[in-house]
Amino acid sequence: MGGAMERRGPWIEVPVRRVVGALLTVSGLLVVASFTGRCVEAASGCVPGSLRCLVFRAFDVQLEQNLTTRWSGALLLCAALVSLGAAVEARQGRRTQFLLWAALSVLSVVGSFDEMSSLHDRLNGPVKAVLGASAAGMRDAWIIPAAAVVTTAAVAMLPLLQDVSPRVRRLLFVSFGLFFSGALGVKAVEEILRLSGAHGTVGYAALASLEKLLELVGESLLVGAVLRHLGERGAAFHVAGGAAARELPGSPPLRIVAQR
Repeated sequence: MGGAMERRGPWIEVPVRRVVGALLTVSGLLVVASFTGRCVEAASGCVPGSLRCLVFRAFDVQLEQNLTTRWSGALLLCAALVSLGAAVEARQGRRTQFLLWAALSVLSVVGSFDEMSSLHDRLNGPVKAVLGASAAGMRDAWIIPAAAVVTTAAVAMLPLLQDVSPRVRRLLFVSFGLFFSGALGVKAVEEILRLSGAHGTVGYAALASLEKLLELVGESLLVGAVLRHLGERGAAFHVAGGAAARELPGSPPLRIVAQR
């Protein structure tokens, strides 16, 4: 098309940078609130059942099923949704990419469910039973099988990187690297410190905050990376301006404009 892009039907404009910026801002505030609460608790204590204690627990990254973990689950649901969009966009003529994007969407849904239901904690008993005395003192023994699953999934998903631009590829590398550095790498260090008796200290709280921050940043960047990919593809999701902006026959009346 040579002239200005024709706009028909309702539009939802998605400025990718602003969306990712908003996700990162909320994530950072939640982690800061958690660490602040832990510092105040370490200095002056926290009476169980008091309003202050309840507020601290609502943000505490060391606890499950609170505002912070639900935000993490919501980010993964967003990643699942945009990955599903990428799968739909790839369904014509790119079967391998379609299956890989669909798999990423399913994995994100599973991760969201796990984050909101603490499913991973239920693996501790079976893992300890298999490993015996070597894992008896571990609180997060689930990270051992999780590391194996993550490595296998990462290798299986490598062909997906051929379906994206260099910029999106870098974003995906960074997002996955940050997420798994927190979820597995920093978590393993936390486990070592906990076994050495450092649990409950401000230093341990800082490490736990770093772990969750890496996870949340990784999840936010994953959403942004896939949105940018969809914008660059210019299919059902349109790019506002630029060479990729185009109308496609049969595209749905409700489209998303991903601004670069």
